[in-house]
Amino acid sequence: MISQTTIYAKALLAAWERAPSDEREKVIDKFIDILRQDRILPLTSNIISAVEQLVLDKEKSEAVIAEVAHQPMGHQRESLKKLRVTQIKETPLVIGGFKIRGENKIIDASVEGSLKQVRQALILE
Repeated sequence: MISQTTIYAKALLAAWERAPSDEREKVIDKFIDILRQDRILPLTSNIISAVEQLVLDKEKSEAVIAEVAHQPMGHQRESLKKLRVTQIKETPLVIGGFKIRGENKIIDASVEGSLKQVRQALILE
């Protein structure tokens, strides 16, 4: 069961994200009015903590990580930015190419991934 604090935190975060930046102060004022009307103003610090946790969870779920053998240069780095990569991780497990993980998807353009595809194709034939 979702707690009352979580419901209010999700509502506040959703309203905040939808509001234009110059209207966000009004969102907070309106939210405080709602808490006052609902007589739960003492829960404000808990709601703020829940909002902070929701934001952290959202950032984690939106992280897009590229695993590479060597740090990318110039146009490679720009290409990764276009793919919304938020973190580049150098790893010896990637011999060549790259792997990108995030947003519930994996793009495997590594040498290892290509070899796995060849192996699977040979097994299926």
